[in-house]
Amino acid sequence: MALWNNVFRSGNANEAKAKEVWDRAMKYFDGKLYNRALQDLEEAVQLNPALRQEAFELMQVLSGQGDDDTAVSVGIALLKLDPQNHELMSRLGNVLRRMN
Repeated sequence: MALWNNVFRSGNANEAKAKEVWDRAMKYFDGKLYNRALQDLEEAVQLNPALRQEAFELMQVLSGQGDDDTAVSVGIALLKLDPQNHELMSRLGNVLRRMN
């Protein structure tokens, strides 16, 4: 929760919109509506780049909880935004290997 508070600490309009879009994306992920969730996740990160780290951590948590489908969806969305992130590629590859 501390990271979440740091991400949204200044309260500007982009950050408020990013939080709204982020929350909506999480609801779509919960409902397994991955395409819509990915769109919102990408928009939230574009509005507030600090959310990249939050989304990366979310991917790891989801994978650790056995929700590999959602973890892969988050990882792919992040990879579109940061295609040179080698750590992300490695973590995403590990999840995909576990899924066969």
